[in-house]
Amino acid sequence: MYKYISCFILSSIILICFSSCTSKIAYKSTPPGISFTQEMRERYNFTDEELKGLQYFSNGSFILRRILSSSDKEMTRGHKLKMIDGQGTEEIEFNTYTPGIAVNVYDRGLDISFEPDLSLLYGRRKSSESTKDTYVLMGIMKKGPSGSEYFAVKYGKHYYRTISTSPQYYSTLLVNAESLHNVIEKRRTVPGRSLD
Repeated sequence: MYKYISCFILSSIILICFSSCTSKIAYKSTPPGISFTQEMRERYNFTDEELKGLQYFSNGSFILRRILSSSDKEMTRGHKLKMIDGQGTEEIEFNTYTPGIAVNVYDRGLDISFEPDLSLLYGRRKSSESTKDTYVLMGIMKKGPSGSEYFAVKYGKHYYRTISTSPQYYSTLLVNAESLHNVIEKRRTVPGRSLD
């Protein structure tokens, strides 16, 4: 009898420890928001100020990289300098769920700032069926020195090659559900007045 009780207690302790570990892991991997889409933007008819009042997050980690030329006198503060193939290279790393705010609003896009004075353009890319009308990191195709094309985004004064470091190929935009709810709740409809 004692053997069964101690076995039950030991099993319970292991189960409690395991479930507390898994809840911590699940919390870290839980997205802090929902996908921001053009359909959502049109449905709620957000004003520019309302869009600037929402909390956004990047979904998907990536690195921005550019080769420094001899005329480059300075690098952006806080960015990494690396030597790759004998060339000075500036790298900027964006982790999954990096928080950002909208600083400029366009018909089908938002400039999202993840650090002061710099922003990335996220917008609707309708051509991709997998993203539907989800906002994704926008850029252009550029040719490298070898003639091969790469995806580049403008960040500050320069274009950077984009290198995905997450399973998904591109970064999408998330919006915090609580901030979305708060913006919608702040709206008020005037009831009107009637003659008595």
